[in-house]
Amino acid sequence: PAQLLCHGEPITAIEIHAYPPFETGGTNVTARIARLATKLHATTRSEVISRFLPIRVGDACEDRRLHEAERILRAQPFIADANLLVTPDGTGGVNIDVVTFDEVSLVLDGTITSKSPVIRSVRFGEENLSGAALSATGAWEKSRFYRDIYKARVVEYQLFGRPYQLSVQGTRNEIGGTWDALITHPFLTDLQRTSWRVSAGSSTGYRYFLRGQDPNAALPFTRAYADIGGVLAFGLVRHVFLVGATVSKERERTGRMPVLVLN
Repeated sequence: PAQLLCHGEPITAIEIHAYPPFETGGTNVTARIARLATKLHATTRSEVISRFLPIRVGDACEDRRLHEAERILRAQPFIADANLLVTPDGTGGVNIDVVTFDEVSLVLDGTITSKSPVIRSVRFGEENLSGAALSATGAWEKSRFYRDIYKARVVEYQLFGRPYQLSVQGTRNEIGGTWDALITHPFLTDLQRTSWRVSAGSSTGYRYFLRGQDPNAALPFTRAYADIGGVLAFGLVRHVFLVGATVSKERERTGRMPVLVLN
């Protein structure tokens, strides 16, 4: 039987058991739909789950690290629940069974109206592509006056096989657009001692100025930025202190001549 607590025994084995988000038992219509959805779903890979764990074979079994492992896994947007079970191995050590259940990872929504055009917007993507902790989504929105709006976002939650995150996203608006990129080692747990981030991005658009009864004037506006920073943690358990610094640069430019943006 699995026990809830451990007392410093050596960890002799760690087994990963990853499950899809649907219960596929039974023969009714709901179960059939669940089985079909499971076939289309890519369950999170065992190596992905293992990289998030703050425990390794050979470590001493500590309750605090087990609880932190569960919390880190549950914090991932593609994992709905996680539990760690401790079982004696019969030789003075313990085996750890890591049981996870995925979130529904398919992203599909939009806007439909009774007037033409019937489809006004669509968003499609996967929050856990191929079970590899990779999110990729795209969106389209019909414009009323100018060009259609397109959006794309990609997030890698384990860059280079490490708990580093890479996020890249961009938007083409009706007028102008934005893009930004971020690489970070997020502060996931008090067991960490360092955290850092590097980001950059830019945006283009217009800034409007009220002119009483006259049409509002607009100036072209461009903004670009970049920053780099980090945090160092020190102290005892439950009394952690953080010290950090960041360096940033920002540049903003406006056009010289106002224009009228008419709807």
